Amino acid sequence: MKTIKNREDRILQNNLSDSILTSPTALCAEKHKNLGLLQVTNQAELPTHAFLPIALFELAEAVRLHPVFFIGDTTITPVVITGISAHQQIIYQPVINRLYPFSLRKLNNENAGAIIFDNSCPRLTSCKENKSAIPLFDNTGNPSVLLRLITNTAVQHYAGQQQAEIFAIALKEAGALTVSQLEFTSAVAEQKKTHRFYMLNEKAYRNLPADTVHDWFKKG
Repeated sequence: MKTIKNREDRILQNNLSDSILTSPTALCAEKHKNLGLLQVTNQAELPTHAFLPIALFELAEAVRLHPVFFIGDTTITPVVITGISAHQQIIYQPVINRLYPFSLRKLNNENAGAIIFDNSCPRLTSCKENKSAIPLFDNTGNPSVLLRLITNTAVQHYAGQQQAEIFAIALKEAGALTVSQLEFTSAVAEQKKTHRFYMLNEKAYRNLPADTVHDWFKKG
């Protein structure tokens, strides 16, 4: 059993889309009109984690390069175990990592969301102070081309995570998930809780009824 703290705890406490942000802050055109982003120069600038949630559209690629497990109780989420070696992290970066330091936070009880960013990320800087930074807003205060691209990616990733959770629940209800020996302990409000991962039962998965598989196919 391994004890994992800090960012991994957020995967269980907060919105999965912003679980890797250390200091999540809502992006505001008025407050952050001069904010810009420096490009990634090497992989070391990306955050590292023991595991990361993935969207349904990246599941097929992720499972070829990383161990994939499922975590949760009422809500079950597929995650890639990325903390095994630095080599694996270079081979494949989940979208949530490639999107860093940005994410989408869904607003409570509203059909809307807000772009948030990690205020502690050194790649975010003032365009006035660093001419190499790519602006997030244009001179009129509207989102730049970069910010529109970030927003579209964040929206797609959020929707993909929702789809991944639906698929994971379907797998569990069909008896295709079994409890793994992999587990970890998190501390929430000074109370420790042990969480266990599920893994795919390949035999049960291959023996799923054809009508079940066809139904899943129709649902995407």
